[in-house]
Amino acid sequence: MDDCIDGGSMKRFIEQLMSFVAARRGSIVTGRDKAASYSDGKSWDYKVVLPGLSSYLNIADLPLKLSQDWIFTEVYLTHRRETLIAVNRQTKKIAKIELAKNPRKRLDLVGEYDLLCQLKSQGVVSCPTPLSLGVVDLDVLRESLSDEYLTAAKNQQVNYMVQEFIDSGKEMPISDLILALLEQRSAGIYHGDLKPSNIVFDDSRGIAVLVDYDQAEYLDDSVMRLSAFDFLVWCDDAEMRKYGFHSWRRHFPGLEFKRDIAPLFRNGAFNLASTTLYRRQVTTNTPQGVYHTLDERDVFADGIRDLRGRKGLLDAITFRKGERVLDIGCNAGLLCHYLHDRGCVVTGIDLDASLILAADIIARITGRKIEYRCMDIDVTPLSEHYDTVTLFSVLHHTRDVRKNARMIASCCDRIIIECRLNESGSKPVQGIWRKTSSWNFEEIDDLVEWLEDIFVGFELVHNYGVGDRDRYILEFVKHTA
Repeated sequence: MDDCIDGGSMKRFIEQLMSFVAARRGSIVTGRDKAASYSDGKSWDYKVVLPGLSSYLNIADLPLKLSQDWIFTEVYLTHRRETLIAVNRQTKKIAKIELAKNPRKRLDLVGEYDLLCQLKSQGVVSCPTPLSLGVVDLDVLRESLSDEYLTAAKNQQVNYMVQEFIDSGKEMPISDLILALLEQRSAGIYHGDLKPSNIVFDDSRGIAVLVDYDQAEYLDDSVMRLSAFDFLVWCDDAEMRKYGFHSWRRHFPGLEFKRDIAPLFRNGAFNLASTTLYRRQVTTNTPQGVYHTLDERDVFADGIRDLRGRKGLLDAITFRKGERVLDIGCNAGLLCHYLHDRGCVVTGIDLDASLILAADIIARITGRKIEYRCMDIDVTPLSEHYDTVTLFSVLHHTRDVRKNARMIASCCDRIIIECRLNESGSKPVQGIWRKTSSWNFEEIDDLVEWLEDIFVGFELVHNYGVGDRDRYILEFVKHTA
C-alpha cells in the first residue's frame, strides 16, 4: 500500500481508520463532527495532476475505421492489452474497443454504456456523453493494426462504445473531483475506480469528468442518505471491499485526508466555493466571490445574501402548484430553490456560464428539478411565456431597463420585483465592470408609478413591504380586459 511505507504514514493511516470506524459505528465522533474539527481554513488546495492519454501505449497514428460514421486517427492500448482506445481530436470522439473482458471488472462494455445512458438521462454533466454501441470484426481492425495488439481477443467480433472526447487539462483541484462524485451519487451511481487516469478536466466548462465506468456500481438508499462527508468515508469502504486497499487516495500522491479533504466540509456538507466553477464566476463583485448563501445537507456556500430577511414576505405571496416561474438573474439558484419548494416549475437564467452550470449541478445534488440557462436579456430576447417572472435585485443591472421591462411584460402574467427606491447597476463586460442603469425616487408611490409605466399593461396589486437591504418586494399583474 503506497500510503503505508514509513512509520509516519502508518500512524496517520491507523488514526484515520480508527476515526472512520468510529463514525460508522455511531460513535460520538461522527463524520460531521470530525469534518468540523478539521475545518481550520488550512486546506492545502491539493491539485490533481492528470495524465490524459499518456497513461496508455500509443500504437498507431493512422486512420482506424470502425464504421462509416466512426473514423479515428490515434489508437492506444491499455497496459493489460484488453482494451483499445481510439481517438479523433477533430471530431471530438473517442472509442473504447473491448478485446476481452477482465473478470475482475464489474461491468462489460454494454453495461458501461447503459450506465452512462442512465447518468445522462438524469442530466449529469460530470460524465461523457455516450454516442454509440456497436460491434466490429477483428479483420476490420487488422486493416489498421498489427495482430500483436489484438492477441487478447477471444472472439472474431468485439464490442465498441463511442462517446464524446474531452481533451483534458493538466491539473485541477481535488474539490472538482468531490463535486463530480456528489453529482453522480445523486443519480445513484458511484464510479468505483478513482485514479488520475480515469479523470479528465474539462477546462472549457471548469468541471471534472469521470471516465471508464467498468468498475461502477449502483447505490442503494442507505448510501444515498449519507451526508456528503460520510459518503467519502463510504468510498474508502468500497476501496477496501473491492481491492483490499484502505483508500482511493492511494492513487493521488501526497493527498492527505486531514489536510486536503476535511477542510472542504462543514457539518457534513461540501464547500462549493472551493470548486473551479465558483472561482470562475464573474457576476459576484464581492471579496469572497459568493453572492448566495446556500445551506443544504450536502453542499454549502457562504455568501452575502440569504432569504432570512425576506422569507416572511415571500411566504405571503401566493404561488399555485405547477406555476411556471422564470427567475431572471438567478445566480446560484437561491430563489429558484425556494420557488421549487413552493411547488413551482422553475427556470433560472443568468449571464454567468460558470454559475449557471454550478446551479444546475447543485439542483441535482439537492434533489430539485430546476431548468437553468445561460442567458443575458440585454443580448437575447425572451421567447417563452411564463405565469410569473421574478426580478430580484437585477433589473438595474441591465443596460436598457425600459426595453427589457417591455419585453418581460410581453411574456408573462405576473411580475414580482425586489428593488430599492434608489438603484445603480453594473455588469461585467469582457471582464470589466461597466455601469448599466439607475433610478432615484423619493417615495414608494413614485417608484410604483414608474414601474407600472415601464411594465406595459401591468398594475401593482400588492406591496409586501421592505425586506433586507431596504428593498421592497412588489407584485404586479397584467390588466384584465
